[in-house]
Amino acid sequence: MGSILSTQDITWLNLFLYCLNCVRFCL
Repeated sequence: MGSILSTQDITWLNLFLYCLNCVRFCL
């Protein structure tokens, strides 16, 4: 699975999950 995603995609995925957790925590 790691070979399918590039390092840039993983970075954006982590950033997305981070924002999602912040929104869920704030709401």
